[in-house]
Amino acid sequence: MTAQAQAAQPSLRTTVRNPRRVSRSALLWTLYLHAPLTRQELVRHTELSATTVNAVIGELIAEGVVTEVESDPGAGVRRTRARLRLVPEHRYVIGVDIADTRVRVGLFDLARAQRAGVSYPLPLDGYDARIVVGHILTGLDAVVEAAGIPQGHIVGIGIGLSVTGWDAIPLEGLLRTGTALPLHIDSAAEAMGRAEMWFGAGRGVQHAVVALIGSGVGASVITHGASYRGATNSAGQWGHTTVQAGGRSCRCG
Repeated sequence: MTAQAQAAQPSLRTTVRNPRRVSRSALLWTLYLHAPLTRQELVRHTELSATTVNAVIGELIAEGVVTEVESDPGAGVRRTRARLRLVPEHRYVIGVDIADTRVRVGLFDLARAQRAGVSYPLPLDGYDARIVVGHILTGLDAVVEAAGIPQGHIVGIGIGLSVTGWDAIPLEGLLRTGTALPLHIDSAAEAMGRAEMWFGAGRGVQHAVVALIGSGVGASVITHGASYRGATNSAGQWGHTTVQAGGRSCRCG
């Protein structure tokens, strides 16, 4: 498996009982990041055997998860050279962006195309976290209805936070009052950094700093292909650096 794929792929402990699951995970993740790919390219990316790749891909095609979209030019009709990708409509994900001025909710297919989206402004003079939670839960229902898909086809919700002044807010617990979907919550800078490493300017590199500049500022520090957060989980939070002694205070103090 390539160094980039190893760094990006979610860890899954390998045991005698789950080798098939590990193989499926590796192939699905590789197709999500790099499709379209041939079976031979999947063998090189994942370092799985050709026999395993052919068997698991056959299962995924039969289940409607993967499809053959084109053949490699000059390869004739050999199935090993057909290019593969995930079926975009097989499952969906929801992304939530929480900033100081608004909450955005979007629904995306497996090709990362946005199928629906809503945005809710936030009061500039301050607001309670419950207002944000209400917007998120309302937005979840709105994008699912607008896209016209069953909620059972949504695999999870990713939430990026770039809000100042929040301290010990039990966001996951508050959201659990309105959704049972898997939640993945991180800072907006870390979420953006991960996306850049997977799909953007950081593809193929092992070390990077991705800066987020908006109503607030921050950064994601990537080293050896993985996020570096520091001993206090604050690496990259340069918005809290004192620039001028006695100068204007940050909004969060």
